[in-house]
Amino acid sequence: MEQQLGRKLADSTVRSRLPELVRKGLVLCADREGISPSGHACSRYRLLDVGMAV
Repeated sequence: MEQQLGRKLADSTVRSRLPELVRKGLVLCADREGISPSGHACSRYRLLDVGMAV
């Protein structure tokens, strides 16, 4: 996955990279109806087949 992104994942958290992973076609925003443990609205993501192969 690091090769497709062009940088290391260790440089920041996966959560902050989710929009980039969506743009790269590795992750899909499944919906925006999730609720975080603190009760705030949040998006839910799922890994695409190509993301699983990486």
